[in-house]
Amino acid sequence: MVFTGLQKNPYFVDPKGKKIKLKVQGLIPYLMENISEKDLEECAVSLAKQHSRKGESAPPEVAKSATAGTMEKYEIASENTPMLSDGSKNQIKIATSLSHLMTHYPKNPHCIACSRAKLRSSPSFKTPPEQTKHYKSFGDHVTADFKTMYQDKNSWGIDGQRCVLIMHDSATEFLAAYPMIEKSTEQVVAAYLDFMGNQKIKYLYCDGGLELVSACKSLGIRCDTSTPHSPKRNSIAEEKVKRVLYSSRTLLEHSGLDAWYWPYSVKAACTGMNVTGGKRSAYFLRHGTEFHWKYIPFGCLVDYLPTSHLAGNVPAFAPKALPGLFLGHHFYSGGVWGHSHKQGDYFIADFSHMQNAELRKKPHRYRVSSVIFTPASINFPMKDDFNRRTRTLQVTDKDVTYVAGHDFDRGNMLSNSTGQAVEKLPIVDAHVDEPTSTIENKAESENSLGKLDAASRDIICRSSKSQCC
Repeated sequence: MVFTGLQKNPYFVDPKGKKIKLKVQGLIPYLMENISEKDLEECAVSLAKQHSRKGESAPPEVAKSATAGTMEKYEIASENTPMLSDGSKNQIKIATSLSHLMTHYPKNPHCIACSRAKLRSSPSFKTPPEQTKHYKSFGDHVTADFKTMYQDKNSWGIDGQRCVLIMHDSATEFLAAYPMIEKSTEQVVAAYLDFMGNQKIKYLYCDGGLELVSACKSLGIRCDTSTPHSPKRNSIAEEKVKRVLYSSRTLLEHSGLDAWYWPYSVKAACTGMNVTGGKRSAYFLRHGTEFHWKYIPFGCLVDYLPTSHLAGNVPAFAPKALPGLFLGHHFYSGGVWGHSHKQGDYFIADFSHMQNAELRKKPHRYRVSSVIFTPASINFPMKDDFNRRTRTLQVTDKDVTYVAGHDFDRGNMLSNSTGQAVEKLPIVDAHVDEPTSTIENKAESENSLGKLDAASRDIICRSSKSQCC
């Protein structure tokens, strides 16, 4: 039986093609003529099926709206649930059966309690390739999302940056990162303008952040937002943020630079993903030309020509090139490397500052135009020091440093933090479980200790629980 809901004169159509007219009062249809109980059940099943096709859950009352006489029957249904003509069970009767009321399992779409208690957000599925939207030009679909580190001071950038804005263009796969000290509309507007260059953003999708939306309004960009606090509704932007962060962490690990250099590594990560790939690269798809300049890994050692204000510090007969650490490429607005006859620049860290533990936290950084890089001999000078500081166990006692992996009990002493053995000490048998019991042994031990320096003698004496003057 089929229900046809029209604005005027709704009716049922039974399997024989007979129309059963309904009367509408207060937007509720009522039967105008008597109908058999069997036909009434078929009407209820028909309504339930129509609800399920529309993605709705029909309440159990759909079978009770015809007459009041059948209401009591559907409150406690029989356990022997009859089968419908298509072979499926009558889910409306099961919804009010005792077996279902005992467990409410599995979920029944016609059970109000199940619908309310087991309500879930609608699932998100990967869009099939045939349904994927293919954008033709830059700016047709852009995403923007923040990664913030406000509470964790150990994660702040080298210049106090606390967040980074990641932008992505879906047509060209072009990526850009903009480290910021704080999220503000002014800084987001500046990031949008730099990302656009001489092109335009036609549509932007974001998570609804106030700064992102306000910047779109001020620049006249059409903007849509995802469901608040639901990352899966903003999956493209979230995935791009994750990709940039993973690549940035890997660059820092491979180069040996500390984590606070992330404002440079996120930009270097975006550059690497944009320029590699030849004519399939994001740089080519956006600008129509390949990136023909130097591919330089982040954190490697290069030689650079200092600018005029630094050239005065170089002796007259010394080489003009100075060593430095490569921190990334400098692009003009729109992600363009140079203009027609002029190439872009490079960010370099002063290598003399990187050799000092204190100056390394905030070294001098320069923007230069000429560097010397040899791909055949790539060197990451900070890697060994980074491994020594993070992957070597050190136990410091006063001025003496012992490094795990050396033969301490045979007298190998390390007097500095570099891990190099500087002295082979005489072997002194001093055991805690077997204290010296004779005067001869004690005298022999004191004679051996007298040949050592004060710091070494103090350590060995404390290990043997004896007192030395």
